[in-house]
Amino acid sequence: MIQDNPQALGRVRSILSAADAPPAEANLALTGDKQFLFSGTGKSFIMYGVKGRHMIAMGLPVGLAAERKPLIAAFRELAKTKRMQASFYAARADGLTDLLDARFAVQKIGELALVDIENYDLAGGKKAQQRQARNRALRAGCTFEILTAPIDAQTMSALKSVSDEWLRVNERRERGFSLGRFDPDVISRAPVAIVRMNSDIVAFANLWETCDRSEIAVDVMRYRETGLTGVMDYLFVEIMLWAGAQGYRRFNMGMAPLAGLEAQRFTPVLSRLGTLMFNHGGRFYDFKGLRRFKKKFGPVWEPVYIAAPRRMAIPKVLGHLALLRRQSGSGA
Repeated sequence: MIQDNPQALGRVRSILSAADAPPAEANLALTGDKQFLFSGTGKSFIMYGVKGRHMIAMGLPVGLAAERKPLIAAFRELAKTKRMQASFYAARADGLTDLLDARFAVQKIGELALVDIENYDLAGGKKAQQRQARNRALRAGCTFEILTAPIDAQTMSALKSVSDEWLRVNERRERGFSLGRFDPDVISRAPVAIVRMNSDIVAFANLWETCDRSEIAVDVMRYRETGLTGVMDYLFVEIMLWAGAQGYRRFNMGMAPLAGLEAQRFTPVLSRLGTLMFNHGGRFYDFKGLRRFKKKFGPVWEPVYIAAPRRMAIPKVLGHLALLRRQSGSGA
């Protein structure tokens, strides 16, 4: 069964609240820019977007583990009936066998940074950089806070001001589909971690939680230029300390795109292209800087994949994905 927003969002929330081992990024289903294919039982879904002749699923099916394989097949059949091609973007490694069994061509596109926070603390030599960032922020008068719903209009306005400044200073624009964007309605539904300096909000990140507390992640991350080095380091350290105390097991720092694609003699063309962009594409996007920032928190790197009916279709799917991001971020 296929439904568009907003009618489907109530069903999506119900599925997220009872899903088997849902990834934190499954919360992208709530951003209002997806279509949905539900399983026959209504206990699982695939979220996707359409661009050109491609139906692009964001991640793997969410819901019951037993329904994942049939729902992948149903999604491919749906695309076939529409004379389109089905693909899956940002699929985690635990779904790789299901995609291969369904005869998709798969390609690694990056690595997900996951930090163990069950017993997270700042002790030991490996945490020196994190301790220093925290102490520096505390000396500068920074404080950390978790906001929960409802968020009052004045505070939401302050968050928007930080977001607008971040976009303007960094010459960025909002994106969507596979990325969060500043939407007050979405922001207000989940906890928001903030950093204050002299009572003013200078950084924030809204948090994605999973029903089994296996994982917590940041969605939209924004900050002001304060002259203080390491504000985001301080924010991440405090989030991990707080989340670990709440019983969460992993902190999902998100994907480092194109990371870990080794350009060897027999590596597929897309991997060699990805490695070239990772090493020399700084003027388009700071891939190395993003990975370097995440690496200092000591994550485990988990591979992330794209899947398409044929390997040669993968570059076109990535092109359509970029258009979906731009379209979704504009509110279209």
